[in-house]
Amino acid sequence: MASKKITLENYKDVIDEMVKNTNGSRSDSHYFSQNELSPETLKQLAWEKNLLVTIENFDNPISKLTFLEILN
Repeated sequence: MASKKITLENYKDVIDEMVKNTNGSRSDSHYFSQNELSPETLKQLAWEKNLLVTIENFDNPISKLTFLEILN
């Protein structure tokens, strides 16, 4: 399991990697700053790709995105 940083430049790629489980990305820890990226943006993109994720506050304003499951 790796720890990865999500930014405005890579958040779409991170979600796509979770959908495809590229390099085991579903088990990775993904962190982002709410000052840079809205949790709602991540949740909406994941939902559009039939991906269920959770977001928890790790250390304000740092949050953690976690894979839950793929929806059919």
